[in-house]
Amino acid sequence: MKNAAGDWVECCHFTVLLYPAVVFRIKPATVNVDGVELEVPLREAPEKGARLWLLFDNTRTPDVPISFSPQMPEHVWWLNEGRLFASKEARDKYQDALVKLANGEIK
Repeated sequence: MKNAAGDWVECCHFTVLLYPAVVFRIKPATVNVDGVELEVPLREAPEKGARLWLLFDNTRTPDVPISFSPQMPEHVWWLNEGRLFASKEARDKYQDALVKLANGEIK
């Protein structure tokens, strides 16, 4: 939440989130690779129809998001493998970092 100075601070157990003056956000989980904070892949199934981007998408349309469906086995498989991202930008940054790690460009 934001404090009186406008800085982001962690909420605590007595923070009233429904109070109109409280501004809060849910920070996505991140991992630090070579000093760069990267969003991690989704860990929990999103709602049906959520637009997601696939890590190392080798289809003919890698820049087109998938529409998540828990009834599609490959979607659940990709989720369990940690290959689904909520945004194209997060997917691209994570993918670039993995390629650089594999090539020994970063540690």
